[in-house]
Amino acid sequence: MAKYARLRTRLVGQAVVTPAELHISPTADDEILLTVHTAGYLDRLVAGRLTAAEQRLIGFLWSPQMVERSRRSVGGTLATCRAALDHGLGINLAGGTHHARFVGGAGFLVPPDSIFT
Repeated sequence: MAKYARLRTRLVGQAVVTPAELHISPTADDEILLTVHTAGYLDRLVAGRLTAAEQRLIGFLWSPQMVERSRRSVGGTLATCRAALDHGLGINLAGGTHHARFVGGAGFLVPPDSIFT
């Protein structure tokens, strides 16, 4: 997503952070994801078998890149938490957009009646 590249460019350009302080998010593996999602949902997600309704809730059409971005978003959030514990500060430039449920993912604009279904 272009907004994340623009944010990075701006923060480096304004000397808020240096390029050396930025890290590529690690990928969250299935073991981590299965602590918060059902195996059935994760299997459908990885294999590209999400229903149209599930994709609407996520806010993105399925693609291998969407799966990779999702894994890295979670991995980045976990790495940020570890950095905050170890160093007193951690920031994930691409995190905070995932509103998941145990049985599925969801994005920003989830209709209120579908949040608990």
